[in-house]
Amino acid sequence: NAEYMGYKSISTQPCMDLFELTSWLPERILLKTANIENVWKSLRDGTKEMQCLIILTTGRIDKEKEIGLKSYERYAVFDVVEIAGKRLLLVKNPCLELTWQGPFSDKDTQNWTDQIKSDVNYY
Repeated sequence: NAEYMGYKSISTQPCMDLFELTSWLPERILLKTANIENVWKSLRDGTKEMQCLIILTTGRIDKEKEIGLKSYERYAVFDVVEIAGKRLLLVKNPCLELTWQGPFSDKDTQNWTDQIKSDVNYY
């Protein structure tokens, strides 16, 4: 059991926690076996229509600091967008110990064009 911001988790399964918080029946999608195009469309459309909540979880990550994600962590996904052929997730890092280091990180000056920044309300 874990406690975060006053909420005490009853399980180690984000789907169970989401059900406890919302009473929604969660859908668990394993990306290794899923049709990525169908998953992307469902997440994008569900977020746009405000019909879904998304929790991203990680498995074991050997190079946490280099990547900027923690092993076995839960991340809230706030937005799912497709802009200029790029598929982007706005992800909240709950632990604040690490910062994303990959494409479209805060330090990435190559991918963040002025147009993409404007389209996603980057600040």
